[in-house]
Amino acid sequence: MCFQFSFFSLNNQYSELSSLIEKHEKRKNEGLIISGNFYDWGQSSFEKYEKALSLTEVFKNFTGEYARSYPTNVPIFCLDRIYIKKFQVIA
Repeated sequence: MCFQFSFFSLNNQYSELSSLIEKHEKRKNEGLIISGNFYDWGQSSFEKYEKALSLTEVFKNFTGEYARSYPTNVPIFCLDRIYIKKFQVIA
């Protein structure tokens, strides 16, 4: 799944993502990769969904912090994320 969230109504969009993940898990017992721009400027608004849905953020899992990816010429903001579930990242 790849998502491009709108800055407006993030909570509604996060809830929608949560529902999609739950539906996916009911249908299939497969791994899941979710990537996109989560507009999580404060690095905390998506945290409750990470825990509730048992998602692992790939970069944070390896380095202890979210990847800085925006703006591309001087990456200082952590907006883009890659989450996994039922996968193991080796490197």
